[in-house]
Amino acid sequence: LAIDILQYLIVFSSVMIIIGLVPKLFSIISFLIYIHIIGLMQSIEGEIDGGTVLIILFFILSISPKNYFYSFGKFNIQKTQLNWPPFLLLLFVGSFYSMAGLNKIIDVGFYFPFSLDLEKWNLYATQKSIFLSTRNFFPDFTSYPIMLNSFFSDISGIITLIVELFFLTILFIPRFRFFFVVSMIIMHILVYYTHAINFLGSSIILLLCFDWNIFIRKINLVYDDDCG
Repeated sequence: LAIDILQYLIVFSSVMIIIGLVPKLFSIISFLIYIHIIGLMQSIEGEIDGGTVLIILFFILSISPKNYFYSFGKFNIQKTQLNWPPFLLLLFVGSFYSMAGLNKIIDVGFYFPFSLDLEKWNLYATQKSIFLSTRNFFPDFTSYPIMLNSFFSDISGIITLIVELFFLTILFIPRFRFFFVVSMIIMHILVYYTHAINFLGSSIILLLCFDWNIFIRKINLVYDDDCG
């Protein structure tokens, strides 16, 4: 019950941040509550915590200046653009996924892509779905011929390892950002439908790595009479 209440409080606080109702305060509240949830998961030896990227986002929001947020009912156009919150987001998220790739090499080695054997797991999940009916099994997906192909498993592992190792480049090579972000989102989707591990929330946060201000940014074009 306590965990449910904490989760609902985070959802409520997040909605307040989205609509711009005291966003700075609710950012701090969300961050502190989520730290408690992380602590509870660690204390009960929870298997997987998929909210690391989320707590990074809450942390950056909680330390961002108050005037960096838009408020309810109006949008505060800032005269001075603050670049360090997006920089921290790209730095932390990029480091998180790059370290994940490095961990794969340390724990398994460079042959990690060839040790996944996703085709065996997909066959196991498809067979188990015959006897169990639960959201943890998606036979319509895992039974596709391509999902039972070892070559697909190897290619998926290679792309995942490369994207994770070099994910930090989203910070200083923007031209490759779309490829890395989209590849990671696809990986999260595949993990969910093949292993029933839900990292889909991290995919939404990954979308923040794009520069969405380009849709509202004003451009001043200066030219002279000799311009072609």
